[in-house]
Amino acid sequence: MVVACDEMWTYRRARHGARLEEWWIWTAVVCEADDSRWVDFEVGDRSEAPFLRLYARLPEAGLYRSDAYSVYAGWFPPNRHVVGKGGAVNWNEGLHSVWRSKLNRLVRRTKGYTKSIEMLVYSLALVSWRRQAKLNTCPR
Repeated sequence: MVVACDEMWTYRRARHGARLEEWWIWTAVVCEADDSRWVDFEVGDRSEAPFLRLYARLPEAGLYRSDAYSVYAGWFPPNRHVVGKGGAVNWNEGLHSVWRSKLNRLVRRTKGYTKSIEMLVYSLALVSWRRQAKLNTCPR
């Protein structure tokens, strides 16, 4: 089993100025031994706390892949942690791309923005659920 983790940035309430709130979407793509994949995510700030909520839900894996963000190094076993943007971490980047293309609230240059974190979570879950059939095999 391989677990690939990454994070992406978004904002809430306003695109600029004093009302802007930064939010991070922490994603994990889990590739099972039978080559099936599933997605889990957590929304919060860029501190360790949201990642730990996500990490607590993840299964024990034979290999963990992530970028070089320091939070991951403190929790993934060093002998089973591969750092880099290529390989399985690209599953997360592809997921982020799908979310940004399907959800106006995540597009970087738009008039749309998230007013409610709950609606952001529900939107991400809905798009993930609808795309699940297309996430059914792991590339070799």
